Amino acid sequence: METIIETNNEVQSEQVDTFAGQKRSFGRPKKYFNDDDRKEAIRKQQLAIKRIYAQKKAQIYKDDMGFLLEYLQTDIEQKIMPKDN
Repeated sequence: METIIETNNEVQSEQVDTFAGQKRSFGRPKKYFNDDDRKEAIRKQQLAIKRIYAQKKAQIYKDDMGFLLEYLQTDIEQKIMPKDN
């Protein structure tokens, strides 16, 4: 029984030593090969975001413009047509 415990302790201490000896990396992961790739990916992402916002803004203006044109049309019709009062 004592020999089993001793061998287990030796194995565990070896595992701890090998784990402590391993070099752990810190910082951002190596997703990109170099800074140029990273900068290019960021630039593409920013352009995509700008394009999405521009599309949403154009859609809002398009919706507002339809309402404005409809309002102007009815306003002009009311001014041109004489009232029957």
